[in-house]
Amino acid sequence: QIQTKLRYTRTKAAAIIPPEIAICDTEIGSLEERLSQLKRIATSLKKREEISAEIYRIQQEVSKLETRVSEQNSKIDFEKGSDFIADSMNSYLNLIYRTKPKLWEQKPVAVDFRKRDFKFFIGERNWKSKVGGTATLVFLMSYHYALMNLTNRDDYNYPGLTIIDFPARLDDGSIVRDKENFVLEPFVDLCQWKRMTHTQVIAAGSSFENLEGANRIELDYIWK
Repeated sequence: QIQTKLRYTRTKAAAIIPPEIAICDTEIGSLEERLSQLKRIATSLKKREEISAEIYRIQQEVSKLETRVSEQNSKIDFEKGSDFIADSMNSYLNLIYRTKPKLWEQKPVAVDFRKRDFKFFIGERNWKSKVGGTATLVFLMSYHYALMNLTNRDDYNYPGLTIIDFPARLDDGSIVRDKENFVLEPFVDLCQWKRMTHTQVIAAGSSFENLEGANRIELDYIWK
């Protein structure tokens, strides 16, 4: 209602207002819009400067971390780590050989850790060219055994957990069931060491009957 009442007065007032005032009003509006644009640009430039400063700070931090990593890598004794893993794997394989000589009739394992890669050997040849299905199972279990054994050392950082899912059959067609207990018995003994009380080995397979020192949970539900 007020706007309606003012409309007549505004119309009369507009007729007597000099045109210069209308032009000035338009120019004021244009200048205000340009000022708003400049403020938005200034805000964007300030944000860009803040982002640039943050990027520079992060780059400096990355540079420091890369320097620290380089220093740590230079201190890593790859030969020591290779020897420890190899010794642990051969300890496991010797335990298997004592109970089941036919499961492992190969030469000792050698390990070569480097900065960019690593290699495993049986004797002087690559391990993959030396073993069949059953021997592959024993070899891989020795590797897991060696990793678990890292938990027993203060100078290594390993979580002390191994989860193994045994296949029903190996590549050579042999059944794993009659070998599961023998390959797990060294793990049972290892986990009973004083410094290994907080470690755990979880194995899923088709047997494990009469495996002493292990908690056996039998599942009878078939998942489809």
